[in-house]
Amino acid sequence: MTVFDSLGGHELLASRVVQRQPLVVTAADGERAAALRLRTEKMCRDLVGRKESRESHLLVFTHSLAIGGGQLYLSELLRNLAPSLPRCTVVSPTGGELGAALEELGIDVIVTGRHLPNDVESYEGQMRELSLFISGSDTTVVLLNTLGTWPAGDAAQRLGVPTIWSIHESFDLEHWLSGAYGHSDWHPYVRDRLVATLGGADRLVFEAQATSEMFARYAQSRRRVVVRYGVDTAGISEFRQAFDRPAARASFGIAEDAVVLLS
Repeated sequence: MTVFDSLGGHELLASRVVQRQPLVVTAADGERAAALRLRTEKMCRDLVGRKESRESHLLVFTHSLAIGGGQLYLSELLRNLAPSLPRCTVVSPTGGELGAALEELGIDVIVTGRHLPNDVESYEGQMRELSLFISGSDTTVVLLNTLGTWPAGDAAQRLGVPTIWSIHESFDLEHWLSGAYGHSDWHPYVRDRLVATLGGADRLVFEAQATSEMFARYAQSRRRVVVRYGVDTAGISEFRQAFDRPAARASFGIAEDAVVLLS
């Protein structure tokens, strides 16, 4: 690896090998996980017993409100659903440009700063927190957007709340978890709960048949639905007619005959 200093000098560092120690899971870990899960399930049963009749409330969990494929999918979906929704709340660990657009539709937006739990204690602790929130929100349906929202789906399923899950990722679960956490030391319990949540969802929604088939081992075909992306050609045409290309180039100091590559 080459390191550069502020004056432009550089130094080539010697290569080194970093060894990761595999996470050791003991029988005591399994017993602790079971005890925590039972405690959460008891709380969920108590919460369900206190529920009363209420108006329809769609509670949405997404991984981000910044500009991105999965986020734009959700934004477009809610733009079409908003007129017919009595109540809708979107929950995200991070904010972004799409938050304001959703609020303009009358949708309540909550940014939590919550990160994915990495071990048994924090996972079941987050289950209790999410269960209290979902139950207190008088939620009738939970919509999950992207794989990273599965803890909310797990909590909703423990409460008996219907869950619909839009999955955009075409990755093996182990590889996806390592990418999501930034390391491979995630506790096997979190994968077990992810698999259980996939198996418990009322519907899994995919944009591609190939992705649906990747998840066939986790859910039967009757619960997997493929809804392909659409293209708003009318909106594109309207934008092209109003867009002033020379003015846009001039605003960035780009010559009219220059070739511009966007990525």
